[in-house]
Amino acid sequence: MDTVFGADRYPRYAQLRVHEPVSTVIAPPGDIGGGEPMTLVSRYDHVRDALSDPRLRVEPPARHQPLMNGEMPRILLNSDPPGHTRLRQAVNGLFGRHRVTALRPAVEATANRLLDALPSNGTVDLLARFALPLPLTVICELLGVPEADRAQFRGWTVQFFDADGDSAESLGHMGEYLAGLLRRKRAEPGDDLTSELLARPHDLTDPELVGTLLLLLVAGHETSTNLIGNGLLALLTHPAQLARLRHEPGLIVDAVEELLRFDSPVAHAVPRYATEDLEIGGVQIAAGSTVLLALGSANHDMTLADGLDVSRLPSRHLAFGHGPHYCLGAPLARLEGQVAFRTLLRRLPRIALAVPANSLRWRTSLTMRGLVDLPVRIFE
Repeated sequence: MDTVFGADRYPRYAQLRVHEPVSTVIAPPGDIGGGEPMTLVSRYDHVRDALSDPRLRVEPPARHQPLMNGEMPRILLNSDPPGHTRLRQAVNGLFGRHRVTALRPAVEATANRLLDALPSNGTVDLLARFALPLPLTVICELLGVPEADRAQFRGWTVQFFDADGDSAESLGHMGEYLAGLLRRKRAEPGDDLTSELLARPHDLTDPELVGTLLLLLVAGHETSTNLIGNGLLALLTHPAQLARLRHEPGLIVDAVEELLRFDSPVAHAVPRYATEDLEIGGVQIAAGSTVLLALGSANHDMTLADGLDVSRLPSRHLAFGHGPHYCLGAPLARLEGQVAFRTLLRRLPRIALAVPANSLRWRTSLTMRGLVDLPVRIFE
């Protein structure tokens, strides 16, 4: 497997941007398109342009589709216009600015409750105790998923994204669960986004509704968990930047954008498939080729920025994508990141990694960039 998919991928990205910005790689065997050659695009300008190129479609050929009751559900991530436009219209406004702003007190209360449960002195896994449960609690409460079901859903999510997991099996479980949730919300609507989605005028089929909920639930906590985990690791390994942020908490909004750029929660965009012969960076791409856009690499392109600077402004990062597939939940992820880091810095004035940074474990995933755990030492 190419080291571009490994834990320490950024040096390899840097080599590719200089010497082979459009290259051929083999994806992990258990992932989408795994074991097959892909064209990897690593420079910022090339990636940004490709994200909005209509000749690169996201609807996968049949050979790449994981099974979910026989087929992959149609969702925003694997749909192109006009289907994508119809699906997007059905969920527009669910995570609008006013709604997300109104969520801030609830997110802050959840963050403080999680930190209240930590010891004042000792070693804890901040991924398991904070970075994961904060966004998972928020999105599950928004969508009306009972607390008793959340750990199970998280397990299915991990299984789906990890290269050594059974993605078809996890998709099946999540699909069955969400179909049941829809039945319950139709029978007894509540004050949640699932009930609101059902009440909206739309022409979505039940499989499309299941796929929509699947995307909202999975993407609604995976990206934020990785933002918090990766971002905290970046700060702990850059003590001068951490100290500056502690002394200038007004930088939190800019810092979150920088942390999104520095170690992007999504390493590679969903694979694209060339519908015709085309050229990227002077390299010919044949029709039918699978194209992988390296968001994490693009965000380290020297034309954008390098190194960590929590005061960097403005940021043109691609952590949430670009073009028609720009992340629907970006406002919520930003809010959760801002609340998480502001609360952590205020509540945990003395904190350090409990293990060497190079011994930390990273999840094996083509798409997501996230830690398995984040053991830290809290000092009184």
